[in-house]
Amino acid sequence: MTIQWIGPSGGLGNRILGIGSVLALSKIIKTTIAFPWESNSSCPADYHDLFEDMPGIIVEDSLIKGNGLIGGNRWEPIMIFREFKKEVSPELSLEEYCFSFVEAMRSLKFKKSILDEASSYYRKGKNHKNLAIHVRRTDRIKHHKNSLYRLLSANPHRVKRNLYIIRNTGVRKTLQYALLPKSLIRSLENRKLAKLCNTLLCKDESINYSIYADSNYELVNLQQCIYNLGISERRYLPSYCNVLDKNSWGEFGKRQTSVEHALIELLCMSMSSGILQNISTSSFSICSSIIGSTPILTSQSRHLFWRVIKQTLGKYPYEIQTTSDTMPS
Repeated sequence: MTIQWIGPSGGLGNRILGIGSVLALSKIIKTTIAFPWESNSSCPADYHDLFEDMPGIIVEDSLIKGNGLIGGNRWEPIMIFREFKKEVSPELSLEEYCFSFVEAMRSLKFKKSILDEASSYYRKGKNHKNLAIHVRRTDRIKHHKNSLYRLLSANPHRVKRNLYIIRNTGVRKTLQYALLPKSLIRSLENRKLAKLCNTLLCKDESINYSIYADSNYELVNLQQCIYNLGISERRYLPSYCNVLDKNSWGEFGKRQTSVEHALIELLCMSMSSGILQNISTSSFSICSSIIGSTPILTSQSRHLFWRVIKQTLGKYPYEIQTTSDTMPS
């Protein structure tokens, strides 16, 4: 029997979470799950540009009309679990699913050429200890300004959606992003990240660091903040895309690099010894953390699945030990 799922949507990180969710479910209920993959502006790549075939899931050109379609959420793991529990198997165990989801994320079969490129580039660094600093700011500012203002909308669906966004981000961070000038937000966040980076690098002279940002301007600005604290330039390891061409970085979160290159960066980040992030709602760094068992050293994600996994298993996703190991040693 094959179950039809509506398929993943959103950007690269959200889609990886969605695929990890249904891969876990396919193994638990021992049923093949089929879904379509849409290449669009949020993720302009075909499924097989990024992944190899994986047992238990099938990618189709389009949805097959008929009964049995599991709809609703297209990326949030706990919401997907609840939909399958309601429609397919009422006996599904949340505890089993939470563990299986983390295991599935670590057993995702990424395109071999992408995995090899990420591993090869990462090993060009001076050592295997690398601190990843992830900055997702430009499009988040615009996104949260809109979320706050839309609360005034008379549309109940929009109000509910934007309350969800604000809850995930936190009221304080949402107010900062909605009301403060971009330059002040940048200054506050970069100062905090630079100080924490300085503290960690001073504790261990063998660690270097990389910056993953949503524009070259953001990257250079944070880099200068770190240099101002006296950190040697020799401890900076440029990210994969920054080495390719700094002008390939776009503005407002839309990088001009390919999705394949973005995935290489995500995998490089997953091989780091720790992740510092300016905002806790980016699925890009969350996926890296789970895939590589890489600890997040700043505030933890407020996403539903992150909180539920911690409540259910007593550990954050990156702390959970499984038998899967996606990344080569």
